[in-house]
Amino acid sequence: MRIGIIGLPQSGKTTVFNALTRGHAEVGAFGGERSANVRTARVPDERVEKLGEMYRPERIVHAEVGYVDLPGPPPGRETDLFTGEAVNQLQQTDALLLVVRAFASEAMPHPLGTVDHRRDMEKVTFDLLFADIAIIDRRIERMREGMKSARASDRDADERAIAALEKLQESLEAGVPVRAAGLDEATRRVKTIRKRLGVSWEDMEAMRFHSLKGTEMFLAEIDRYTSWVEPTDLTYAIQHEVERLDAKLVILDSLNRLFSGNENNRVEVTGFC
Repeated sequence: MRIGIIGLPQSGKTTVFNALTRGHAEVGAFGGERSANVRTARVPDERVEKLGEMYRPERIVHAEVGYVDLPGPPPGRETDLFTGEAVNQLQQTDALLLVVRAFASEAMPHPLGTVDHRRDMEKVTFDLLFADIAIIDRRIERMREGMKSARASDRDADERAIAALEKLQESLEAGVPVRAAGLDEATRRVKTIRKRLGVSWEDMEAMRFHSLKGTEMFLAEIDRYTSWVEPTDLTYAIQHEVERLDAKLVILDSLNRLFSGNENNRVEVTGFC
């Protein structure tokens, strides 16, 4: 898991980062030229140690959590939180840790003049929404530009994607975050795939989403008399589409079984694989 630590300047983000990771990152005034602080922390678990004592493996690997202390805004723009590298780092996180300030200090004045944690939370949330809107704007613009030279079948898929993005954009402009926007099933799955691959929305510009809802999802069938594995029409259709699009990656995202044989029969499973 990768957790992004966000908040206004001088809120204590780097102090929290150091506490979580036992790090020694410099704290104090943040400059826009500063890169993000990135560090991994091991997660202690007594159960793992106990299992190690019981089974004596050659190596014990503990779970790890990565923390990213996002870089601050450039000088003169202390309240513009998510620009440049901060946006790129933000898109690669699985969760966000928001740090808000509840202390006053003459040596380190609050960037907004006064200490108000509720106001600061609303400010950071608003900036997150604004950053998402900007990303979607650029995404829609590039898709519309690419549609001018796309094939008819690809244009249909792009139109559906643009419609989903515009619906999401309307929710964001109304102050509703992505997590509560009521995404359709296709958009939710694309979002999950994006996070699993560790890529941004922009990296998936060339992605084509083909729904096979209501279609028999078996990719191979077993001849019960010969135990031979025979590809189905769906397999050939996918192969044709991969060749047509010159796809570099194919993701089969389904809750259905893709194999009609017996998963406990090694011969059948090996043939399918």
